[in-house]
Amino acid sequence: DFPASTHEQKALSKLEAMLWAQATKYDTADAYDEYLAKFPANGEHSRQAQARLSKLAADQTAEDAAVRKKEEIERAWQRIKSGGKIEDYEAFLDAYPISDYTTLAQDRITSKKNTARRLEWQELKYSGSVDELSAFAARNPGSPEAREASEESERQQRAARTKGLETADLDAWKLAKNIGTVESYRDYLRSAGPVKYSFEANRAIEKIEEEKETTARELALSLGTEEAYEVYLKDYATASGAWKVKSELQKLSVQKQDEQDWLVADRMNSIDGYTWYLERHRYGKYASIAKARVTAVTSQINGGTRPKPDTTPPKPVVARPDPPVVEVFDPQFTAVAEDTTISVPNTETETPVTADDRSNSATGELDLSGDKINREIGRERD
Repeated sequence: DFPASTHEQKALSKLEAMLWAQATKYDTADAYDEYLAKFPANGEHSRQAQARLSKLAADQTAEDAAVRKKEEIERAWQRIKSGGKIEDYEAFLDAYPISDYTTLAQDRITSKKNTARRLEWQELKYSGSVDELSAFAARNPGSPEAREASEESERQQRAARTKGLETADLDAWKLAKNIGTVESYRDYLRSAGPVKYSFEANRAIEKIEEEKETTARELALSLGTEEAYEVYLKDYATASGAWKVKSELQKLSVQKQDEQDWLVADRMNSIDGYTWYLERHRYGKYASIAKARVTAVTSQINGGTRPKPDTTPPKPVVARPDPPVVEVFDPQFTAVAEDTTISVPNTETETPVTADDRSNSATGELDLSGDKINREIGRERD
């Protein structure tokens, strides 16, 4: 208003100071623009105003960019926050590693991975193969499902090994049954497998042994000889049916002794000999004949006549009830009476009656331990 006034310079200085104070106070582009409008180049603070104005313009640009960035992040999050997949959240973190949603996105990824892992495990738990289970455990180390997968994989491997052993064991058992010998069953029992059929194998061995023992026993009894009995007892002395063979062998031994003693008594043809036989074989095969001859010889001695040879065959022995049989396998065991009728041909030879015979029978004394019997026994043995 007063361009030619002497106070112009002072007024401009005060105006500049006032505008600069206002610009620094508000620190806005408008404030600096107002200052520069009055003092574009020659002001005391023109250069500072221009620099500050440039800085404010740059800051505004950055702020605008930040706002735009924030708006972009918000839009990206809104797209995936409800139904996003693991890949979507991972892509979000790759694009915006630092944002208000970083922690939330990471939590969503962890939650979805846990859910996916549990669902995959439920599918593999009852139908997964060893390879699938091992791969699952490798992809999810340290997780509870990974530990279960490893345990299930090991269980399946053990089951496979067990099944293989059981299959081999069954094949070995079938082979043993097809061969059907004691040695084949024993080979099976010695095998390295689980030997699941050990009871059946042992029972089959017992059955074969029982059949062999029965066959050997029946053969020995059918042959009925001392040699056959001894052969059987050599192998089956402790068998449950051995008592039959031992009984028959004992009977055979008694019968053999009976025959030998009768030959001695028959050769002696005296009261002493027959009485000695009867003492040893009360129910022997020739007991009735011996008694009849003792009676006949005694009658003839008492009548003073010499006994004549008996040319008539002996009468059949009348069967009598058997005394109780005691199964004692003692070689000295005496024979029991048999329920049979025996006819023995007469093999007597005429023997002179001596004075000793008459004397002994007259007094009723029998020399059962005399030299005569001993001599006859020795002759029979010779």
